[in-house]
Amino acid sequence: FQGADFLICTKEVQQKFLMHVKDVFQEMYGTSENLQNVPEFGRIINVNNFRRLKNMLRQTNGTILFGGNTDEKDLWIEPTIVGNVQRNDSLMEDEIFGPILPIVTV
Repeated sequence: FQGADFLICTKEVQQKFLMHVKDVFQEMYGTSENLQNVPEFGRIINVNNFRRLKNMLRQTNGTILFGGNTDEKDLWIEPTIVGNVQRNDSLMEDEIFGPILPIVTV
């Protein structure tokens, strides 16, 4: 399975998309406190990749709109949506290979 590298949409579509994502997560998994225990959400393959992804989240000039929680001990990164991402952002320059979806608005 190959996930999307990023999403391009208008600000209006971004808002609707985010609303639907939140609704689906609430319906399927309950509160966000439970997400780390959901078996469908795998772990990052090793500590080096975990730290690389966490640094990408730290360095982005975008805004975390959903998720963003991490646990290095468990190699877990919450499914994360980052909005207001520019084309020269760190999230756009490298392959992500993790549960992070950048959104570029047009």
